[in-house]
Amino acid sequence: MGELLLDSVWVPDAHFVEQVRCHRAEALRRHLLLAMCALAGTWRLNGIELEAWFSDVIERVGDHPINRNDDFLPWQWQAARREVHLEEAAGAPARSCE
Repeated sequence: MGELLLDSVWVPDAHFVEQVRCHRAEALRRHLLLAMCALAGTWRLNGIELEAWFSDVIERVGDHPINRNDDFLPWQWQAARREVHLEEAAGAPARSCE
């Protein structure tokens, strides 16, 4: 009566667990790639050079306040960059895009 019946309990083997882990990683990579392609399309439609945006975001994201992350949206980022370029062209001291 006090026997433990392990035959009726399904215990996944290590190979199955590894397959599930790999499948999740592949799915995550696919979703991230899809998100990056969607962002690239959005930036292209807004006339933004993707490499310029990406390098600027990578430079600024560490010091940028988290409650102002929408500054990196294409239309706001482009407007801020335009202001900086106009100030530089007018001879005014350049200020940060933040």
